[in-house]
Amino acid sequence: ILPNDSWAFLTIGQTLSESAGARLLLINEPMFVGSGVHSDVNYNASVARTVYDRYRQVLAQFAQAHAIAYLDLWDAIPPDHFTDTAFHADREGWALIADRLGTLLENGLVPF
Repeated sequence: ILPNDSWAFLTIGQTLSESAGARLLLINEPMFVGSGVHSDVNYNASVARTVYDRYRQVLAQFAQAHAIAYLDLWDAIPPDHFTDTAFHADREGWALIADRLGTLLENGLVPF
């Protein structure tokens, strides 16, 4: 059941960040979104759509309730930029994330 006690690391991280004069930025990392057979039920071989959609919803609510800056970049990398798993992007995939994050920060679009 989400959230659970293990999510306390987020509020601990927030406290540690603030004690150092910084803000915590929580980023939901990109994930491979597959296509084809059963893609209407599963995003990929590891993750069911209903479970992951609920996780994203609850994570966003948790971040908002605890005033944690949050970016959901779960679908920010095209499928052809993943490597051996649904969570390991290639060099170009991470460059896309770096560019996107840089643009958001430069333009003040990160929810601080």
